[in-house]
Amino acid sequence: MKSLLSLLLAVCCLAGVAVAQKKNQVDDLKSMVETERAFARASEEKGIRESFVEFIADDGILFRPTPVFGKKWMKEHPLPASPSRPLLSWQPIFAAVSHAGDLGYTTGPWQYKNDIKDAKPAAFGNFMTVWKKQADGLWKFALDLGISNPEPKAPAAMWQLPDSSQTSGGFKRANHEVERAALLSVDREFSNASGEQGARPAFLLYSASDARLFRKDKFPFVGRMAAASAERREARIPPFGHF
Repeated sequence: MKSLLSLLLAVCCLAGVAVAQKKNQVDDLKSMVETERAFARASEEKGIRESFVEFIADDGILFRPTPVFGKKWMKEHPLPASPSRPLLSWQPIFAAVSHAGDLGYTTGPWQYKNDIKDAKPAAFGNFMTVWKKQADGLWKFALDLGISNPEPKAPAAMWQLPDSSQTSGGFKRANHEVERAALLSVDREFSNASGEQGARPAFLLYSASDARLFRKDKFPFVGRMAAASAERREARIPPFGHF
């Protein structure tokens, strides 16, 4: 009887830990998305450059058009004086966070006006931001990039917290160096497979089912098969890259 009671207590304790970890993951996801929204509000209220300076990590990467350390690049490339005030606005529509709650990404549509007083946007597109939780617990973005696309025919749906079945509680604390080496190894395997088998078979082999492919002047291709078919339609463009 004592053994049975001990087993039941252990199961209850483990279940409680799993529930707590799932709640923490949901809280991390919500706080990351709210940080993205605060980033967007700062862009509208303070200005584009000011918002990027505020929310970028010290080692954050921007593409101008090749990857650069964002803070250093912005310091070396001050904005020219202009009588107009450009407006860049955006919103996240999809987001995911790691089980550890320290890394995640957001993506969604953006629009740009040459001046805040303009009636209509001059450009449209989609962004992707990779967020990393800092030592002080605040989210800063480690990478920000985007593509242009045609004007959407309808507004995008607002981000909503996924139901609990789409989040999973529990994780093992990882050895960063081991996981980094494993990630680089898989990336090399992907590259080798692309060279040996072709880009499309390699992509199908290594991509997640809900992969998103960004191409300039196209709406994002959502899903493994949609992305793979995009490669076939646009064979003149190098098929895949690290976006």
